[in-house]
Amino acid sequence: MAGHIGSFLLALGFSAGILSGVNYLRAIRKPSETSLNIARSGFYVMVFAVMFACAILMYLILNHRFEYHYVWAHSSMSLARPFLVAAFYSGQEGSFILWTLLTTLIGVFVLGYAQRYRYEAEAMSVYMFVIVLLLLILVVDSPFDTVFAAFPDQMLPADFVPKDGRGLNPQLENLWITIHPPILFTGFAAMTVPFVFAIAGLIRRDYQRWITVALPWTLFASMVLGFGIMLGGWWAYETLGWGGYWAWDPVENSSLIPWLICVALVHTMIVQKRTGVVQRGVTKKIGGLVRTNFVLAVCAFSGILYSTFLTRSGVLDDTSVHSFVTPGNFVYAVLLIILLTFFLAGLSALIFRWKDLSSQTLELKLMSRENWLGIGSAILLASAFVILVGTSWPILMPLIGKPKAKIDMSFYNNTHIWIGLAIVIINALSISLKWKNTSATELKKSLMLTVPIALVATLLVAVFGGVTDPIFTLLMFGALFALTINTIEAVRYLRANWRMAGAYVAHAGVAFLVVGVIFTSRYSVTEHVQLSEGDTKEVFGYQTSFVGRDTIEREKLDREKFEFKIKLEKDGSEQIVRPVIFWSDFNQRQQAFLEPGIVYNVTGDIYISPKSLEGIGGDPTVVLTKGEKTPVPQDSAIEVRFEKFDMSRAASEQLQGAVLEITRPDTSYYYTAYRQVDGRYGMNRLPGSDISVGFAELQADPEDLARSKARIRFASERVPSPPEKQAITLDVSVKPFISFVWGGVIIMVVGFFFSMLRRRKELEAVENLGTEAKPVVADQPESKERDSVS
Repeated sequence: MAGHIGSFLLALGFSAGILSGVNYLRAIRKPSETSLNIARSGFYVMVFAVMFACAILMYLILNHRFEYHYVWAHSSMSLARPFLVAAFYSGQEGSFILWTLLTTLIGVFVLGYAQRYRYEAEAMSVYMFVIVLLLLILVVDSPFDTVFAAFPDQMLPADFVPKDGRGLNPQLENLWITIHPPILFTGFAAMTVPFVFAIAGLIRRDYQRWITVALPWTLFASMVLGFGIMLGGWWAYETLGWGGYWAWDPVENSSLIPWLICVALVHTMIVQKRTGVVQRGVTKKIGGLVRTNFVLAVCAFSGILYSTFLTRSGVLDDTSVHSFVTPGNFVYAVLLIILLTFFLAGLSALIFRWKDLSSQTLELKLMSRENWLGIGSAILLASAFVILVGTSWPILMPLIGKPKAKIDMSFYNNTHIWIGLAIVIINALSISLKWKNTSATELKKSLMLTVPIALVATLLVAVFGGVTDPIFTLLMFGALFALTINTIEAVRYLRANWRMAGAYVAHAGVAFLVVGVIFTSRYSVTEHVQLSEGDTKEVFGYQTSFVGRDTIEREKLDREKFEFKIKLEKDGSEQIVRPVIFWSDFNQRQQAFLEPGIVYNVTGDIYISPKSLEGIGGDPTVVLTKGEKTPVPQDSAIEVRFEKFDMSRAASEQLQGAVLEITRPDTSYYYTAYRQVDGRYGMNRLPGSDISVGFAELQADPEDLARSKARIRFASERVPSPPEKQAITLDVSVKPFISFVWGGVIIMVVGFFFSMLRRRKELEAVENLGTEAKPVVADQPESKERDSVS
């Protein structure tokens, strides 16, 4: 019953959204209070329908209603309450309904905002159809489908209710799953707002004022999406154990592309705002880059839709670890239609108004802030283009008859060394310049303080930090140059008016981030080490010991989870690092889950990533592929060949078998060794000998099951084995100054927040009091004061 209500509410929201959007379109063609009232009523019906549908889905999850396929697939009885809440959006349908909910809730604020600044019909008509198409996906691919409906070929009874759900992937049972996806999808939702105001500006032929209205939202979207992206990097660093925070995975990249375009849009909007004039909500002069801003607003939102298409269409299913499973042909088609609809509609509206988009021809001086803001935006767009090509590579290759493959990380790293250098140098130079023009004397005066500080800092880093590679030394100088000048300006403005400091704070954060990236990407060091219990080895000056392990999460019967205690001693101090290895029923315990142990320091983290756990000593084992043979270690007269796996008893008795051909000098026969699915196994004596065998491990090959291997253990009564000891294999790494990466992101986000508040206050001043602050036009003298960039 609850599921039927949820499905009805999604359909109701879809219908109400269409009603609202159509009436907003009518209000554009023929202004009418009646049409606006109907549109607003439809909007609020849609809002409440979406909210109540989400509440019902959450109720079903929290109450373990496993007759619903989504609840069964993403939750279980053993999940803690925070992870049950996270199960709401951990799957395909749930992520769509979260995106829809956040877009709808932001729409409540956009409605009031658009009403206040007289953009309601134009902006909300576009906004409504964004939500309608998101609801269309949910109507078709509903989170309220039952298990019976989801598996029509299984001949299940209509009232079938599973006893328990599959649960979450155990590696998702982490604090960050409760934080990262909601923030990321808030950024996705917020990116809709600059797009709809851009289209509204085209509809109204209001080519200047929309910039002022949309700029606070553009800053908000950049802030939230950027923060969400880097939270994902932190999650990967803390949980996945591969040692980094950014792998240039296609799905990771797909969120970065629209963010880069949006940040470029912020800067080009500021150029247009500075070179245009709006008085009391009326455009008096259109600024420069007017066409560029419309193009970027369309591309930024289209980038969000492209990201969604890549992640959820299944086109990257074998080239990205983040891609969802293929959703089905209809949903695939809807995703593609949504992407093409808004991209082509936006470009069509722009082309239709192209000749009408006249603006003052900017005669930009070489040494003007406007000029270098434009160049900086072009560099950001170059980065977005490079990433777009690399991300789309798995899609492009099959179109020319080549196999699907993703671009190697080195492609992105090698190109972005130079892109990063250009960004930090241009950032520093643009801050050194004034609006309109800067004389050589003024520029020299500005650089006389900052360049020597940056040079001395670079020299100190090279000497004491070990940064000696020429390219990275140059990049370090650029980052420190940008950090120096932005810090000086930030302090100056923070003392006078903290809102004016936003751009400098954000740019200082970017420079801080680049310094961290240089150290972590170029100067991290890793040593591979194997430790058995009680052993001590020296690693990077630390006496490193394996001192034991603890079983954790004993109350969770679906897993065996061990926390390994690795002791680090240096200069009389010691600390215990606790990497984790565990096995879970989620993957039938066929492969271990690995989580790192980290010692956090400002100057650098010690990162210990477990790689494997095995026994040293004890009975010997041999790993065999199908058809491979080996002599028994304790008796070379007996030969064992691995014939095949036997899964005939897997379903009924939870047993996996390895069929072995045993060959002795006088006879040969087949023998099947069994192990339980949870990994337990016994040793059984071969007929006519003192040799016992056991099926110790099934090493599955996920890409080709035919290449899976069997680990066979041998024991002999006649030849006793030495005592078995556990040994853990670790990658021990030092990540120098990785704290600068996280600190840089936080500083950047704070800067965006300051700038957003500033632009919001300026908007109110423009609409209510008169002219924008300090517009630079051709017939005005240059102010002697260097104004804040954003």
